Amino acid sequence: MKVLSPTDEEELVRVFRSSYGRKIAVYGTGAHSKLKEAEVAITTRAMKSFEVRGDEVEAEAGVLVPDIREVAAQEDLLFPSVYDGSLGGLLASNEPGPLSTKYGRPSQSLIWVRGVTGIGLVKWRGLAGSKGLIGAISRARLKLYRRPSHVYSLTVEVDGEAQYLETLKKLSSNGPLSVLVVYDGVVTVHASYDRKVSPRAEEGLDVVRENDSDSYLVESKFIEPMFYRLAVELKPTYAYTVLGTHVAKVYSSNREELSKFGSVLGKGELPAAWRLLKAFLDFRRSLV
Repeated sequence: MKVLSPTDEEELVRVFRSSYGRKIAVYGTGAHSKLKEAEVAITTRAMKSFEVRGDEVEAEAGVLVPDIREVAAQEDLLFPSVYDGSLGGLLASNEPGPLSTKYGRPSQSLIWVRGVTGIGLVKWRGLAGSKGLIGAISRARLKLYRRPSHVYSLTVEVDGEAQYLETLKKLSSNGPLSVLVVYDGVVTVHASYDRKVSPRAEEGLDVVRENDSDSYLVESKFIEPMFYRLAVELKPTYAYTVLGTHVAKVYSSNREELSKFGSVLGKGELPAAWRLLKAFLDFRRSLV
């Protein structure tokens, strides 16, 4: 496999055009995705230019999200993601994270995003969530937010659906930054705030444990209240949801059983509407 590593957007356009028609895999650092079988691999890891301007950041796709967070923090600003890969990977997956209760998915912070597709360079917010199967994200501008001076978190282990629903209601009533529900053999609810709402709260933000195991996204406007039932009935190896996102991520579980709780997407799958867009924007079916 030929690996190409453009250093800026202009070069990315050139290498994409010269490779189009062959099987192309697009990735950032590879921290959160396995390199797929393809004739050509295009990595954006050398595209690392970014700048914080006021309460916005403009960055190339290969910039590491922790680097943006660090520079933003020096200006008392928050980039609301704990993702540790590249910006392009964050936007391509567009999955919710622990801070999504307050700040939404990455696409909700987007001002604009550009990428290279089969019809050329486009500036289109729809590239967020395209999983590298419609185009190669090249550059984006995103909003930054006021950085909380402190973050305090509470953790509640629940035993029973009634207690779970009551805990969700109680913890979500105080304006949380995050309400994260995790199943790892037991169901725990982690709520984070910018102030100490309870003597039991400890400083810090609870995060999820990502891995390379097979996983599914289950989407439903009722998934958060149904999450306890999903967890105890199906007993996946690991699962989580973030209040307000209407999505659960479930590892090593049965797809057919998951479909009882909402629409299911596997790793690397696009929703039906996106498959139609791929037919138009990747008309030679190059991106894998």
